[in-house]
Amino acid sequence: MNFNRSAPAALPGPARSELESRPADSFIGVAKISGDVAVVAPSQTAARSAARSLARRLPLARLHPLSERAFLASDPLLPVILAPGTSDAAAAVRFFRRARERFLWSAPASDLYAAIEGVITRLPPRSRKPSSDREAGDLSTALLLEGDVDASRVRAALASQVRRWIVEHPGRVRLSARELGRLRALGVTWSALEPVRLLGIAACGRSGRGAFSRVPVWRVPVTSRARARKPARR
Repeated sequence: MNFNRSAPAALPGPARSELESRPADSFIGVAKISGDVAVVAPSQTAARSAARSLARRLPLARLHPLSERAFLASDPLLPVILAPGTSDAAAAVRFFRRARERFLWSAPASDLYAAIEGVITRLPPRSRKPSSDREAGDLSTALLLEGDVDASRVRAALASQVRRWIVEHPGRVRLSARELGRLRALGVTWSALEPVRLLGIAACGRSGRGAFSRVPVWRVPVTSRARARKPARR
C-alpha cells in the first residue's frame, strides 16, 4: 500500500435522487439526539428558523444555527442537520450538492486508515460511515495533508500524480468554491479522518426528498425571507 503524507481524499458524489429519505419519526432513537448539533443553512436567518422549529422535537440537543460559511469556520465541526430553508427543489439540490462537495466527505477506506494509524498515533476512532467513493482507480494510494490546506499546499500536492487526498477534517481546507471546483475538474477527491456526521435534514415541503439515504427528515416552515422572494400568484 502506498500512502504519501502530503494531502486529502474521498468525496461525496452528487445527490442521489433515487434514494429516499424517510420521515424522522420512522427512525428509532432519533428523539435521543443530544449534545451540540449545528443546524446549517444557506443563511443565518434560515438556520435560526429551522433551529426554532427543531428545538421542541430534539429537546436533548443544543442546536447551533449557522450559515455554511460560519459552520466551516467553527472548531470543532459539529454533527449537522442540513436546512435548505426553501421549498424550491432546485435551490435545495444546489445546497445539498454544495454540502457534499465542501464538507460531507467520507472517511478513508479501512486499509488506508490502518496505514495512517501507523504514522499518526492519535487518530479518532474510524467513522462507521462507509466510503461513498465509487470511482475507478488505485484505492491503496492517497496523499495525506495534515494541518491547513491552502493554495500553496495544493500547488505542491498537484506535483504528485495521486489525486486521492486525505485531510484531518473539512474545516482544515482553506480554499474557495472556485478553487475546489478546479480541483474536482483535475480529478481530486477528498476524504477526512474526522468526517462531519450528518444527522438529518430539516426540509421545507418536499425539498429534502431523496437527497440522502438513511437520513431522517423533519418538516419545517419556509423562512419568511425565502417566502418573500417568491413571486405572487396572479
